This record gives sequence, structure tokens and C-alpha cells, in this order.
Amino acid sequence: MPQELDISAIANQVADKSALAEANRPRTITGGNYRLRYADHKVQVGDGADATPYVHFQAEALDLASGERKGTIFFNISGLEKRRDNGKLNKDFKLFANMTKALNTEGSVVEVIKAFANGDIAAFVTETMQSPEKDKYLTVGRDVQEKDIPDLLASGYTINNYVQSISRLK
Repeated sequence: MPQELDISAIANQVADKSALAEANRPRTITGGNYRLRYADHKVQVGDGADATPYVHFQAEALDLASGERKGTIFFNISGLEKRRDNGKLNKDFKLFANMTKALNTEGSVVEVIKAFANGDIAAFVTETMQSPEKDKYLTVGRDVQEKDIPDLLASGYTINNYVQSISRLK
């Protein structure tokens, strides 16, 4: 039978920051190529002064060879051409353009949503860590190894999956 103790018995217990970060690590999938299967979408708008509507997709990530489910991926697209400060197209528009080609649609956001709901696509996904200052990105497997992730998370880095490009399934 358990014995009741005074709080002083555990007063000096302090968890290691790396262990806490490891226990609280968000679930991500290993970077690579996946089959994406439509699960859901929402039309949203950000809260900035220049915010415009975009489509937020939820998709199941499946192994290309076996079809085994590996996790859930979220990504955004926008049919509105927007450019970054350096003049390059932003990622949401690039992913939208990738989807129009992969799904053989004419460039309508509604057509892309309907086509994706009825057919899978291929995507290249990265597992990326972002610094606490949000000025540095590290790709797992290229810039940082799996064994170093707990220490980076403990120091304030965050980890997420990002869809980098979309293509037609082969």
C-alpha cells in the first residue's frame, strides 16, 4: 500500500530542461516525399493589416511505397499573387501553383479544393526547427541531427513540418 509523505520529500525535484522538451515535443514526420490525401480544409484570413484569405488544408501523409499512414500535415495555399520583400513569390502562392499543375486545374482555388478532395498528390515535406528569435531555420537531417533535437528544443527552438513543393503522383 502506498505511503503518504510530506511535500518536502519531493521539494527538490526539478526536471531536466532537455527531458521536458523531449516529452513535450510536437509530433512531426521525417522529412521526405509523401502521398497527401485530403482530410479537410478551411478558408481563413490572418490578423495583419495586409492579410488576405487563404485555404488551410489538413492532409494525411502516406508513405509513397507502402501507403502506410505516417501522420497529419497542415499547409496553406493562396490564389492571390503575393511577393516577399526580395520580389520572389510567397510560399502559399507557389504551393497553389504546384497544385494547379499536379491536379490539372485551370487556376481556380475552388477547382483546386474540389480536385484535391477527389485525388491524392505528392509532396516534399521537411522537418524544420526555428530559433526562438525566429531568424534561423535548421532542417533536420541536413543542418541538425536527431540526437541534437532535445537540446535545441530545450533552448527554445520549435519544430514543425513544412510542405516545400507539390507534384503529381507518379
